[in-house]
Amino acid sequence: LYAMEKKIAPNQYRILKFGNFHAGTVRNILPETAVLEGSYRSFQDATFDWMIDQTKEIMHQLEQETGCQILFDYTEGYPAVINDAGLFGKVQALLPQLQVLDKPEMIAEDFAFYQRKIPGVFFFLGTGTGIALHNCHFNFDEQVLQEGIKTDLALMNIDL
Repeated sequence: LYAMEKKIAPNQYRILKFGNFHAGTVRNILPETAVLEGSYRSFQDATFDWMIDQTKEIMHQLEQETGCQILFDYTEGYPAVINDAGLFGKVQALLPQLQVLDKPEMIAEDFAFYQRKIPGVFFFLGTGTGIALHNCHFNFDEQVLQEGIKTDLALMNIDL
């Protein structure tokens, strides 16, 4: 992973996280197989492709060094969410309290597929509770949705 970090420009946001690893059944016997699962995300398609190529190169080196066989299966997942600058300016004008992020959020979001077809703008409304997304106690204040609807209607120049 260190080798991957050194070969790519530092301003190209990307992430590689491994969150699931299964191997063996007891601690003192080497397992015959192991499964490692993770996520690759980037803001440029070329960077994603580079990450996959680097992973394959590292895997090939490990196969040569250890004699093991590594199978690599991946899906391209979600493209990056990249806001249309013009629409983002309109949202900023409508929501002066909008917090602009210093760096991109490395989230996976279905909305990115829409943005590949038509200009769009994605922003966080918040949940009104402070409970993180994907937390087992997650809940949100439904009034937050009213703010989103009002903003969408204002962007379309529709009065309530």
